[in-house]
Amino acid sequence: MKLKLLPLFVAALFMVGCHAERKPTEPVEPETPIVEPSEPEPSEPEEPETPVEPVEPEVIPNDGSEEHPWTISEAYPFAAKLEDGQNTTEQKYFVGKVTGEVSFYKGRLSFDITDGEKTLNVYNMNNAENKASWKEDQTEIAEGVELIVTGALKNYKGKLEICYVKDVADCFLVKVIK
Repeated sequence: MKLKLLPLFVAALFMVGCHAERKPTEPVEPETPIVEPSEPEPSEPEEPETPVEPVEPEVIPNDGSEEHPWTISEAYPFAAKLEDGQNTTEQKYFVGKVTGEVSFYKGRLSFDITDGEKTLNVYNMNNAENKASWKEDQTEIAEGVELIVTGALKNYKGKLEICYVKDVADCFLVKVIK
């Protein structure tokens, strides 16, 4: 009977781990220690985050230059200050839509231009090459066409207009937008 128990005894030793100093009721310690979760250390209260304001793209105001043409409403305060016969002293650029009839005289066009709020007259405008070579039957410039023109602002007998002024500004089409 002793020999029959020997295989059981050997098997029990392997199960216990063959540690003589350990009692069979003690738990087996793992090779890697288990770290018990600890409570986080109290920290100082967080300061509320300052909301970050979105950065707006830099807005370049229209200044009447070729890159930033005036709308008619933006040009109007300057034009309205002009007394009869006065004009601005530099070339300016304007954007707006043709409104009303387009008239033809000696290769030049005259018409009103608007931004939906204010209107100015474009008087004797040359073509994009700054030449008086428009044809009377031209159809490029017509009511509703949006364009950029250049010239001086002038008060002509109470009528505010964009026009040619000798030694100051030519009046011509810069480009048709649509």
